[in-house]
Amino acid sequence: MLVRLLAFSAIVVLSSTGCGAKRSTVSGSVTYKGKNLTHGIVVLHGVDGVPVNGSIDESGKYEAKDVPIGETLVTVLQVTKDYKSPAEIRKEYETAGKNPSPELFAPPKSLIPVKYNIVDTSGLKVNITSGKTNFDIGLVD
Repeated sequence: MLVRLLAFSAIVVLSSTGCGAKRSTVSGSVTYKGKNLTHGIVVLHGVDGVPVNGSIDESGKYEAKDVPIGETLVTVLQVTKDYKSPAEIRKEYETAGKNPSPELFAPPKSLIPVKYNIVDTSGLKVNITSGKTNFDIGLVD
């Protein structure tokens, strides 16, 4: 009897809350000093605390899916196209039976002002609504 009561309570709670947070797809273009970025990542830091990435394509467009609805902080990252993560470097050297030198693990150089890489300094935010949200990002110095 207790198990049935708990199961019924769970169904009532889930159906009254909509079984989870509503989500949206966010898309747009990214420019720096009026020119399209040709690669990089837009990161949407939503109300649930889980960042959602959207890759920037060669035309400067991005799309991020499954972004929680609500006010969202945004960061933009752009490093050289040939950048390799520390994990990629380690694997490459391990495969060759060598040890990588520490300078290979230096942080990548940002091709846009670093303030746009950090949530607290980017100054970028958008209110995500249901369905699809368009958010064009124009970066300046």
